[in-house]
Amino acid sequence: MDHYLCFNGEFIKEQEFSIPGNNRAFYFGDSLFESMHAYSTFIPLFKLHFDRLLQGMEVLGYEQPTTFTSSSVAAIITRLLNRNKQFKSTRVRLTVFRNSGGLYLPTNNSASYLIQTSTLDFDKLAHKQSSMIVDIFPNQIKCAGELSPFKTGNALLYVMAARYAKLNRLHDSIIINQHGRFVELSSSNIFGIKENTLITPPLQEGCVAGIMRNFIIHQLAPKTGYNVELKPITQKDFVDFEEAFATNAVSGIRNIVGIGTKRFYSTKYRGLQQQLEKLMF
Repeated sequence: MDHYLCFNGEFIKEQEFSIPGNNRAFYFGDSLFESMHAYSTFIPLFKLHFDRLLQGMEVLGYEQPTTFTSSSVAAIITRLLNRNKQFKSTRVRLTVFRNSGGLYLPTNNSASYLIQTSTLDFDKLAHKQSSMIVDIFPNQIKCAGELSPFKTGNALLYVMAARYAKLNRLHDSIIINQHGRFVELSSSNIFGIKENTLITPPLQEGCVAGIMRNFIIHQLAPKTGYNVELKPITQKDFVDFEEAFATNAVSGIRNIVGIGTKRFYSTKYRGLQQQLEKLMF
């Protein structure tokens, strides 16, 4: 069966789609993207995703196409999922990039968008994924700045952190900032649990302004009786947590059972995970 994507509102068979050689996303990583979880054509956190994307476009100086609105993009995603007959859990990737022209200095700021879908190997949230052993990625730091909250096409840091984890037989690795404090994982934000408080780094530490992170802080925590503390996390802070978990918009909450030789409990996060699925779906 043919699989389709959508480019600037036009549905195209994947095998027939191509980009020009001077595409700025390809040349310079001049792009932003959102990875979303759709279930039966419904994206629970779509508004949060779209708002973050618009904020990133403003920071990068992209001109928003007149047809690129929340309602129009949501409708296109629904049509694309129906066309591809994807009615269970599906990853939806929405990419926006500056159109061709110029070298580092662009000659225009008009933008195009691309929507792609791929079926996930789990239903709703990722309950059956294995718990994670993680450790620090020592080869490159991430500093806070105006781009750090967004998911950009320049993702080499995350590629290298993910490779490091695989080469060292870890499930993921922790990216640190210039102060040696914990920022995030290669594809997730990071939380610790201490008594009745969820602890995660503030955006000023350099982490992505994760959509699931946002939802947990403002929706899940209040509904489950947890306090939230945004504070810098050192390695010593982290090993003192009772439990730890990773979050992203596609898989929800994933348990971290260890860093190095330290092992964590795995009880409170299960209740959070169950409540999260109820709230989202």
